[in-house]
Amino acid sequence: MTPPALDQISDAAFAGIARLLYQTAGIQLSEHKKTMMVTRLRKRLLHLELDSFDAYLRYLKQGDKQELQYMLDLMSTNETYFFREAEHFKVLAQELRSQPRKHWRIWCAALSSGEEAFTIGMLAQDILGSDNWSLVGTDISSRMVEKARRAIYPESMLEKIPEYYRKHFCLRGSGEYSGFFTFIPAIRSAIDCRLMNLTKPLAGIGPFDIVFIRNVLIYFDADTKAQVITRMLPLISKGGLIVTGHSESLFGVSEHLHTVQPSVYRYLPNEQMASV
Repeated sequence: MTPPALDQISDAAFAGIARLLYQTAGIQLSEHKKTMMVTRLRKRLLHLELDSFDAYLRYLKQGDKQELQYMLDLMSTNETYFFREAEHFKVLAQELRSQPRKHWRIWCAALSSGEEAFTIGMLAQDILGSDNWSLVGTDISSRMVEKARRAIYPESMLEKIPEYYRKHFCLRGSGEYSGFFTFIPAIRSAIDCRLMNLTKPLAGIGPFDIVFIRNVLIYFDADTKAQVITRMLPLISKGGLIVTGHSESLFGVSEHLHTVQPSVYRYLPNEQMASV
């Protein structure tokens, strides 16, 4: 039975943990997220044998980086599925078909558990074939990155994948993996999943022709969003695309981003803007 003290959180504890979340990952939590915080962190407090969220805040402030990562993993929102916001994949297909002989480098900047990255992978494999594309997927949650690396999903998720792709790119499991599926080696080997915090310096990746950063910017305030995009732009090739979630906008964030359609932008430095 959960101790009564772990069914609620004090204003001070919520504010302190939310401040650490913002300082570490740029994620803002409003006060109406108190119940969510309690629900997501309560089991962790029980594991640590802590009797209150105030005690957990003190524990976090001791500077244990591993515990801070645990907290980030638990507080990160990771709703995703294959072919989510399908209109974007029509844009992606059109872009890839414009130069089918080049090697396309793609960045999935909010990887979650991998569904978006493997959706892109199936599409790229279909249009370009092997060796003509590669994808880097990054996420702040080590738990999600590990799930994406494993790339093993329940068969119930196949219903979101078109039949042609299911037939050509998905492999059903057997034995202990019965009821699950994964992807063909050509797709899995082209996808590199990494732990990365978008609010910190971005090193060791790029340049990219296409960047998907969908459904994560909504958790940042305006300043943090602008800082993240400013860090990303040097990693995007001239003329490259950046794709956000349908509910997100980069309007006014950078003069170098030209709107192709809502939530799709092309990186065009000033010397190229005149030709648009």
